[in-house]
Amino acid sequence: MSKKEFGSGYFGEWIEDEFRLPAYRYTCDQINDPKAITPMNKKWRSNTEHLHQVGNDRLVAVASNYGYVQVRQDEGSPKYLNEFNPEQGQYAGGFGYLTDNDDYLSTYYPGNADIFERIFGIGYLQKKVSGKGYSVNQIIFAPFGDDPVVISQVIITNNRKKRVDLRWIEYWGCYTYQFSSAAFAGILSKTSNKHPRDVRHESSNKLKHEFKPIENRTGIVDKRYFENLKKVYDPNNLQPSYDDKFPPKTFLVSLDSEISGMQTNSRDFFGIGSVESPDGLKNDLNNIINSTGVESSMFLEQKVSLNPGESCTFSFLYGYLPDNSELELLINKYKTNTSTKLKESCERWRASRIQLQILDEAWINREVFWHYYYLRSAMT
Repeated sequence: MSKKEFGSGYFGEWIEDEFRLPAYRYTCDQINDPKAITPMNKKWRSNTEHLHQVGNDRLVAVASNYGYVQVRQDEGSPKYLNEFNPEQGQYAGGFGYLTDNDDYLSTYYPGNADIFERIFGIGYLQKKVSGKGYSVNQIIFAPFGDDPVVISQVIITNNRKKRVDLRWIEYWGCYTYQFSSAAFAGILSKTSNKHPRDVRHESSNKLKHEFKPIENRTGIVDKRYFENLKKVYDPNNLQPSYDDKFPPKTFLVSLDSEISGMQTNSRDFFGIGSVESPDGLKNDLNNIINSTGVESSMFLEQKVSLNPGESCTFSFLYGYLPDNSELELLINKYKTNTSTKLKESCERWRASRIQLQILDEAWINREVFWHYYYLRSAMT
């Protein structure tokens, strides 16, 4: 066994990625390894979850060792646009499923896979999954700069000795979670014994959704709103508030071509099998996008036929629309040279980095770069 880089710790090892940037290869099987357990209140999150940060100058996403990604957005109020909330059948997003209608792989850990590799990088989360005669390489990254988007690039390879017909289903949830400090008021004043997370969910459950397909059938836009809200949104007269009463629209778009199918009901898709083995893998997506409540999510499906040894790449754009922004401009920007966007983003991070070179202590320069990235990408 090769010696780990200094500072790697128990859960993985520091590496240099293909872009000559520091990255952390996470190797722990947190489901079965007792050392992965962190003593904490499970009401907040799983005690086997370890996190990475994926961000740019506009947004920051929290990436889990389970493979899902929660995107934080701060205009209006700090919030997750897609909280991980399994009690409501919501699993954040940033992962998907590859199926031939008999076997399947997922980029949600452990993914029904033989091998599931995770790499935490500068501006990205990479998941390499293989098994059942297939492999999937998914990278979720926030392009360097100020755009309110993340890109999901998925490379699928047929390792079987015959031609196969495959479906890739890309999933991003729509369950909003606002970090309202008012949720602590009842506990601090001793007038309520409700957990702050439950109080925040009460607000989340009141949000309604209105989905519309994007022209040329490339994706979905989700408009979120509170029903019977008397206040009218005025961007020129914004007032302080514990909660964002006018959360932004979110979207999920294929950057490649027209999609094969779409769906917005997470309960219908996940069903009894839940996130590990969704019922929805048995059939094509139903093209019904009329969900309005807590079941609301965004699913896009792409179909492909691959010969033995052949690969294909799908790219998706997920994000939100701030005031005075146009979805068409964002789509057009990232449809051009999509395959090089990750490399360009990493090159810009490297060019803007802070350096501190100390003889025989190379790890210090790595740590300075890593902390610089975490600090800058957190300042949304």
